[in-house]
Formats: sequence, C-alpha cells, structure tokens
Amino acid sequence: MSTEYEIKRQEYLSGKLCHRKFYLWVAEYIGLNETYFPSAVKILVKNYKNALVNITDLKSIIEQLPLADWDKQDFNIRNLAFAKGTKTWSASNTVCVLKVMVEAYLENLK
Repeated sequence: MSTEYEIKRQEYLSGKLCHRKFYLWVAEYIGLNETYFPSAVKILVKNYKNALVNITDLKSIIEQLPLADWDKQDFNIRNLAFAKGTKTWSASNTVCVLKVMVEAYLENLK
C-alpha cells in the first residue's frame, strides 16, 4: 500500500509536480517549520529583521552556506519523515526540503 508521500513522490518523479511544489508539500506533510532551519540561517534571518542585512544579501549568503550546515538537520528531519510513514528518505531530501522552505520563508519576510 502506498503512502501519501509515495504517491506525491511518483507525481514529482513523473513531472506532474515541480521541485518547489513537491518539497513545499513535503515540508507541510512532515510538519517541518523554521525551528528546523540550520543555525546559520536563523542568525541571518535575525540580522535581516534587525536591518543588519538586506533581503538580496540574505538570499545570496544563505545560498552559499556549506552543505554541512544543511546536512546537520538530517537526523531530525528524517525522523519527522519516518514518523509520517515515509519509507524512503535521504540527506538530499533534507537539503531540498530545507532550501525550498527557507526560500519561501524569505519571500514572506519582504
């Protein structure tokens, strides 16, 4: 029996869902929120809110964060995914879902 995640994943793999829509859906499905953002992202967002960095610089800096900063969140996010019955998950899933979610979060800060 396929889980809701597996059905959506097949839609994504077959091209029916774009990368962004799929991973935003995944974030909502597993209950991901900004508390799971890498520490560096949280600090940068705080600096943005305190007017220490503008939104363009913020996005550029976040895009250049080392992969290891994103990977550190894998254990916690993988556990969220598995708790929802997800049978397949990788570190790349973690990075993709986080980056798409951070991007959407930043768009809402404007």
